Amino acid sequence: MSEEDQKREELINKVKGFFKSDSKENSESSEDLDQKRDELLTTLKEKKNWIVYILLAIIIWVSSNVRLQSVKNLIDTTTGKHVPMALDPHLFLKYAKYIVENGSLYVHDATRFVPEGISTIKYVFMTYFIVYLYKIMHFFNPAVTIEYADIVYPVVTFAGAMVFFFLLVRKLFDDKIALLATLFLAIVPAFLYRTMAGFSDHESLGIMLMFMAMYFYVVGWQQKTTKRSIIYGSLAGIFTGLMGLAWGGWKFLILIISIFILIEYFFDKLETKDTYQYIAWVVFFVLATTTWIPMFSLKDLFGSFTTSIAFLVVFMLLVDLFIFKKDLLKLKHKIQGKIPLSVASFCISIVLGLVLVSVALGPTVFIEKSTEITDSLLHPLGNDRWELTVAEQAQPYFTSWVEQFGPSWFNLPAYLLLFMIGSILLFFNMVKAHKQKFIMTIVYILFLLGFVMSRFSPSSTFNGVNNISIFVYLGSLVAFVLLAIYFYFNAYYKDKSEYHKILKWDKKYIFVFVWFIIMIVAARGAARLLFIFAPITALMASYAIMQFFRMSLGIKNVWAKYSVIIVLLLILVMPQNMILSGIPDGIIPTYYNSIDAQAQGSGPSYTPQWQQAGKWVRENVAEDAVFGHWWDYGYWVQNGFERATVLDGTNKNRFWNYLMGRNVLTAQSQTEALEVLKAHETTHFLIVADEIGKYTAYSSIGSDKDHDRYSWITTFSLNEQATQETRNTTVFMYQGGYVLDDDFIWEGKAFPRTQGGVGAVFVPMKQLGEGQVEIQQPTAALVQNGQRTDVPLKCIYFNGRMINFPGEGFPGCLRIIPTLDNNGQLKNAMGAGLFVSGEGVKALWTNLYVFEQNNPDYDTSAFKLIYGEDGTYAPLSLFRGRIVGPIKIWEIEYPAGFVLSEEKRAYYNGPNSNLPDYFYDVN
Repeated sequence: MSEEDQKREELINKVKGFFKSDSKENSESSEDLDQKRDELLTTLKEKKNWIVYILLAIIIWVSSNVRLQSVKNLIDTTTGKHVPMALDPHLFLKYAKYIVENGSLYVHDATRFVPEGISTIKYVFMTYFIVYLYKIMHFFNPAVTIEYADIVYPVVTFAGAMVFFFLLVRKLFDDKIALLATLFLAIVPAFLYRTMAGFSDHESLGIMLMFMAMYFYVVGWQQKTTKRSIIYGSLAGIFTGLMGLAWGGWKFLILIISIFILIEYFFDKLETKDTYQYIAWVVFFVLATTTWIPMFSLKDLFGSFTTSIAFLVVFMLLVDLFIFKKDLLKLKHKIQGKIPLSVASFCISIVLGLVLVSVALGPTVFIEKSTEITDSLLHPLGNDRWELTVAEQAQPYFTSWVEQFGPSWFNLPAYLLLFMIGSILLFFNMVKAHKQKFIMTIVYILFLLGFVMSRFSPSSTFNGVNNISIFVYLGSLVAFVLLAIYFYFNAYYKDKSEYHKILKWDKKYIFVFVWFIIMIVAARGAARLLFIFAPITALMASYAIMQFFRMSLGIKNVWAKYSVIIVLLLILVMPQNMILSGIPDGIIPTYYNSIDAQAQGSGPSYTPQWQQAGKWVRENVAEDAVFGHWWDYGYWVQNGFERATVLDGTNKNRFWNYLMGRNVLTAQSQTEALEVLKAHETTHFLIVADEIGKYTAYSSIGSDKDHDRYSWITTFSLNEQATQETRNTTVFMYQGGYVLDDDFIWEGKAFPRTQGGVGAVFVPMKQLGEGQVEIQQPTAALVQNGQRTDVPLKCIYFNGRMINFPGEGFPGCLRIIPTLDNNGQLKNAMGAGLFVSGEGVKALWTNLYVFEQNNPDYDTSAFKLIYGEDGTYAPLSLFRGRIVGPIKIWEIEYPAGFVLSEEKRAYYNGPNSNLPDYFYDVN
């Protein structure tokens, strides 16, 4: 018998011996069988853990590689080095390069917000994280550059975030929910962009630290001893503080934990160890943010709405600890049984807090804080003119959620429905011990629908801004809270059995529920916050799926049971292109293919056109130059051009944004602009084609209370079929839609602002012979209430020539531009037009860029064009439905004898408080 046969025989005998009992040859005691059974179960359990970790590793490895696909596209063609994908990461790369070259970062950056500069303290932690990541990578591979480490850093922190997200969810629930939640989060499109290679900004590091803090806090409350709870609470506090040093999103974490503890406190569920854990958490996040890296002062933290809530909870817990738990004032026996002790200590805390705050800060602070609370619910990231013009700050609609959290499954947003249903199931499981569990769940569903659907779409009744929308949004929250309070007191006074059931609510359900509600407020408030909303949606969706699976296993009818399981599997993993007629693709393959395609097609926003401009500036413009431009381009100029700027994306001083919008870009004369530019020591001015689309934004920011400079530019397209020809004249019809930005009266007929518009412009061109043409006065077709009125247009611009026509007419100008084919080649030299209103014709930026300094009625002689007419890139033209054009740079030559008074200099360099009140009025 061979050795292999012997081993096989031994194995067979072992198996036989295991299953044979009570036989003379293989008699074994029941203890031996129990021992073997336990060993087998232990082995299976150990293998299960390994399987779970292997699946987790596969999820992280695959999703990380998807995110790394953009690396090959992120190359600066002028230097051969890697370049960030987005705008803001250029600032961190600039600082990281400086640290690598010089050993440490300067305290004050004089190249930003000239002449004031800015402290670098808020960028220290984030930048040094990238630098130390580079040093580690460089140690193992000397070919690694700081630029490469910078662009892969988001993927590194994404992988770390996935590990701690899995651990967090597993601590709250189990392996299955944790794995599926991690898979959902890894592939949901809303979580991709800010964790992809090249998006080297705050979010990816911040979200990893958030999961770490939450994990340690959850572990802390699950400990049996006070000492261990304090240790884990301290760890959670440290990581919360680090999150605060990295990302402003830390305020949501502070709210989640603080409100969770507040609810636990009200329900009389807090043990002494929970109190000490929470206090340790607060102490350590305060120490991390005020002493280790002093980004904040104690005054900052006490003055912030979010962190002040954390301090308020600490104060209440201390009042409860000393007045009731330790009964130092001997009040406990007098109050106990009459009202809940938590309510009593809350009332005492509020009274004491009101007195202390009134003495320290004055009574008006309460009005300010109440307004801040309302604003935080309605507009988490702000609501002034600047906020409303930033795309990622815009408030999304529920229909935007549907687009972000697709896919559609039989015309239903499957994933979105899953996480909404998941929250309902979680709420039901939290209250299922109560007699009124179904009524309570229905109340929650109504609250959820009202809270979420109150901002449904811009054209619906619930558009998020009208009175009924705000009433439903805030009213649903207030009603839900009041009903919860009523149930609590009713149970306390009339049904102690129901009250004691409240005390048994599982901590994890309360924690996840609070997390979900706060994230709904955030996601409703700003498009960029859909990123931080994604994790809780992944948890809720996976919770729903697993609940459905468990419920299906309880169905007695076999066909029904497996039908439900099959439907769930189809929703999740139905492969693309699988031939099952009418069955849509599953969530997982759809999401994966979506993020894979997005990652492969992602490249730098600092495009080759910008890269070439940067190279030219580095080689031809003095190193001490200061650039003026709209704030969007500041980080590109600072990092790519290596030159100082007046504004950038930090938007430290919105008064300066206001000045750039009003007194510079839409200035009514170059003197008005030169005063502001001189005050900020500006030597060069930059405008790009994007300004055409952004005109609405900065003209709004720069307008007065009556929106005097608020305007826009609309593209009109040549309708060749509508072209009319006579014997020696051709009339070209340009079609578009321009809504009036000012009131206009023609022949006694009023055309109110925004109530009418220009639908077409007719441009007659007369043939003069030998290829010469004469452009005659155009006609603008004004449309109002379905009626057309033709009005002479006062101006047209074509081939570098502005023609102003005498007499009365509509005070606007049509700039004729070429159209390009899909290959970027000239298609039609006069294929489109830009309609500029009379307001626009008076603006500095249009006279510099759109009208190319050829308006005889507008002096731009102080601006000397030094870059942008070399023909390297397309002229101002229409390409694939969007406006493209050159980057133009002017050197500013201040007129001889131009002097700025010290009073004006101080005003133009003034603080945010110089902003006019109407800047905050968005109605």
